Amino acid sequence: MRWSNELTLKTTLLLLLTNDLYYLPRSELSLGGGYSDLLFEIRPDKRQAPLYDLLFELKYLSLKDLKLSAEQLNELSREQLAELAPVKKLLDDAEVQLASYQPKLQQLFPAVEWQLKPFAVVSLGTKRLVWRDGCRAMLR
Repeated sequence: MRWSNELTLKTTLLLLLTNDLYYLPRSELSLGGGYSDLLFEIRPDKRQAPLYDLLFELKYLSLKDLKLSAEQLNELSREQLAELAPVKKLLDDAEVQLASYQPKLQQLFPAVEWQLKPFAVVSLGTKRLVWRDGCRAMLR
């Protein structure tokens, strides 16, 4: 699609994942020099529930830039796609950004007991998603 980009992915995730009974969705939260793409913060009255604060760093890669057709894309597993150089680079970049957000969240909101579950997500056109969850840099 001609006008697809990271905003398309963000809007789709917001529509699909927003559950206002448990989460306060935040988009582009300023984190002292950076902006988190999406944060689903557990509502204060739901902190006792077995939930995670969900933090997403989103990237977009067009099929043209990936140099693959939709048919080729469908033939590869998510794991194989994650190993392609341009996809791996974007996942690595997203993971670095996610790692920088945890201390900033704790600094900006010291009263919150964060239960962060980070996700680095790369949209390959509008056809496929590749992600890493619980990014290594965020583990305690």
